[in-house]
Amino acid sequence: MNPKRLLLTTDFSECSEHAFAAAAEIARRHEASIDIVNVTGALPPFAFGHSGGGYTLAEFQSDIRDRLAEIAAEEFDGIDVTCESILGDPLREIVDKAEQTESDLIVLSTHGRSGLGHVLLGSVAERVVRKAPCSVLTIRPDA
Repeated sequence: MNPKRLLLTTDFSECSEHAFAAAAEIARRHEASIDIVNVTGALPPFAFGHSGGGYTLAEFQSDIRDRLAEIAAEEFDGIDVTCESILGDPLREIVDKAEQTESDLIVLSTHGRSGLGHVLLGSVAERVVRKAPCSVLTIRPDA
């Protein structure tokens, strides 16, 4: 495989940071570009202040984009990188983004849950592997 476009997902957890090095190495080796996305699931209505004060959804997404830009500058110097903050179902949005960008490879981390935690929370990574329109590289937190 000679990927030219990578889709890197991050939830800003320590686990997702493990995928940065792998994505950077692949992108440099194959002169590929990287689309970094953060998908935030459904947020309760009270998560943001109402008009006239509080933290707004627009401010939240702006903060996410700023953090993604910091990651791009710190981790992916010299690589063509785009960043996006998306609200929605992580599985659907990751698969849709891979299709829209015609990604050759999705790079994402697993949280390493097992047992009851895995049963109750499921695994976005596992579901992405099954539904993705391209190859998927999963990075374990202990890798």
